[in-house]
Amino acid sequence: MASNFFLVHHTFKPGMAEKWWANMKNYDEAKQKIHQENQAEAGVYCHSFMPTAKEGPMFCIWEAKEGVSDSEFQNFIDGPNAIGVHMDLDQPLNNHCQKIDHDLILSLIHISEPTRPLYISYAVFCL
Repeated sequence: MASNFFLVHHTFKPGMAEKWWANMKNYDEAKQKIHQENQAEAGVYCHSFMPTAKEGPMFCIWEAKEGVSDSEFQNFIDGPNAIGVHMDLDQPLNNHCQKIDHDLILSLIHISEPTRPLYISYAVFCL
């Protein structure tokens, strides 16, 4: 069994978009490190964060290691270690998680940019 990938559709709860983006300005390396540690502990990794507009929605591509169930992944996204909670916002997002069907993906290319000040990676799906 291989790791699973999820497409997560995030929408803001009422009144949260402006607070979210204001707090994102303070999302420094220390907060990023805490979030990455929480992800590693949960066995998940966000490959791509794709906001469409300030008021949302946002889409993310996440990977969950082998053995992380769909419900465990959803609990992480909705739970106390989710990124919005680290920004002192109480559950700012509604999160719809959709598992990506491995049989429909021919390849996944993971590209990292280690030369940037903050670690940035991209996941590119090829059909």
